[in-house]
Amino acid sequence: MAKISPLIFFKMAALSLRRHPIRSGLALLGIVIGIASMTVTMALGEGANERLKNEILSMGENWVYIIPGNFLGKGEVKKVRKKEKKLLYSDYLALRQFSADIQACTPCIETKEIVKYQGNQLVAEIQGLNADFFRIEPRGIKAGLPFSAHHELASIPVVVLGSDVAKELFKYESPIGKTILIGKASFKVIGVFNEAPKKINRIQNP
Repeated sequence: MAKISPLIFFKMAALSLRRHPIRSGLALLGIVIGIASMTVTMALGEGANERLKNEILSMGENWVYIIPGNFLGKGEVKKVRKKEKKLLYSDYLALRQFSADIQACTPCIETKEIVKYQGNQLVAEIQGLNADFFRIEPRGIKAGLPFSAHHELASIPVVVLGSDVAKELFKYESPIGKTILIGKASFKVIGVFNEAPKKINRIQNP
C-alpha cells in the first residue's frame, strides 16, 4: 500500500478552510474559548487553593481545635451530632497532662447573647475561655489588657471585647473600665482585641 504524504492532508485542510470560512472560524473560536476557559479555571482553582492554604496556616501551624462527635461516618453527621456527649472539664485536665509539649490549652464554651451598654445593644458571640487563650490567639490586644489566671481563679467577671463589638457598643468612647451586661450578668471591660482579619478563621469577632 502506497504511503500518503502528510502534505496532502495540509492541502485538504487548507481547501476546507477556503470553502467554509465561517464554519472553520467558529470551530477555531470554540477551540480558543475552550482552551482559555480551562486555563482560567485551572488558574482560579490553584489561586483559591493557595489562598485557602495560606489562611489555614495563618490560623497557626501548631494548634488543634477539638470538638466532640464523629464527623467521619457517611451520612451520619447529623444523627451523631444529636447524640454526642459534651467535652467535660476533666477532659481538659487530662489533655493538659497528655504531653509536656502542649504549651497552652483552654476549654471553650460558646453561645450567643444580648450585650448591652447603656442604650446600645447587640447580639454577639460569647466565648468563655481561660488565660491560656491569649497565648494561642494571634490577634493581640489593641487596648487594655487580657485577663489573667488571677481573674480566672478568683472568678472575677471581666471581658475582652472583639473590635467590632467594641465599636458597636461604645462608638468613639473608650470601653476600658466600663461595665457591660452580657445577658443579665455584669462584666467589666479590661481589653479590646485588634481588628480580626477577614479570613475563614477570623470571620467571627467575639
